[in-house]
Amino acid sequence: MEPYNLTIIIGIIGIASWSYIALRAASRIIAREVKKEIYKLERSK
Repeated sequence: MEPYNLTIIIGIIGIASWSYIALRAASRIIAREVKKEIYKLERSK
């Protein structure tokens, strides 16, 4: 295993974990917005 390959692998893992964290944060925000919209719809009935 060359050090160069290792850096690439570590970089990919780093990017993947960051995008995973970002996705989770985004889905949480989206879920909150969706809940708000549903709540508004329920109240307007």
